[in-house]
Amino acid sequence: MKSVLKPLLAGEADVVIGAFPARASYLRRLAWRYFRGLTGLELEDITSGFRAYNPKAMKLLASPEASLLDYQDVGVLLILHRNGLRVVEVPVPMQPRTQGISRVFNSWWTVGRYMLQTSLLCIARVGYGRSAHSNRE
Repeated sequence: MKSVLKPLLAGEADVVIGAFPARASYLRRLAWRYFRGLTGLELEDITSGFRAYNPKAMKLLASPEASLLDYQDVGVLLILHRNGLRVVEVPVPMQPRTQGISRVFNSWWTVGRYMLQTSLLCIARVGYGRSAHSNRE
């Protein structure tokens, strides 16, 4: 936990992602590569939900601007990117899942729907260019 907070407290990042790419199957890594290509994001573990946000990032994500496909993992990263916020990854250890299943990767139907929705979000160029909102601050 300390490693995730350290860049925020040092003012080096607006958002820190706790990354553990070794958790991913071959197909998940392939999906990440695909989305990195569509978005231009240079993050390794783009679906990690282990994140820390500073007040600037929280304010942005609570604003009306964050309403497209809202709080889906890649959508959040695109909004942050479009507004010029600094996102960094730090390696974190994670325990293997002991119960339950992934909400995204639990069936081919769910994976297909996720890939389609996220692809449409990326193709719509949500993450490209800076918005007028970021120039006001």
